[in-house]
Amino acid sequence: MKQRTATPRVQIEYIRKFSALGKLQAAHWIRYQLNLKGDCWEIRLEESNGKTIERSEGISLDCEGTMAYNLLRFLYENAIPLESWLDVAEDLVPCEIIRN
Repeated sequence: MKQRTATPRVQIEYIRKFSALGKLQAAHWIRYQLNLKGDCWEIRLEESNGKTIERSEGISLDCEGTMAYNLLRFLYENAIPLESWLDVAEDLVPCEIIRN
């Protein structure tokens, strides 16, 4: 019998779509997710070209859900890209709550 593994349940997800702008920018989207993993929150960003996920990064936060949610919303509302989101997150929350 094959054992089934549970996939993590996404608590909150926002998707930001970016248009193709000639040579300046290719069409793509970024998915901003907040997941409850055990006793901490995970914020994960995924970048896709519409067909495949090109990059995916996440951090775990040992904090209350409100703080994790506010950070997720900040990242989404300011369209923070994968290239700089970890630096932004580390500037916004106390370093003691970040688990890697």
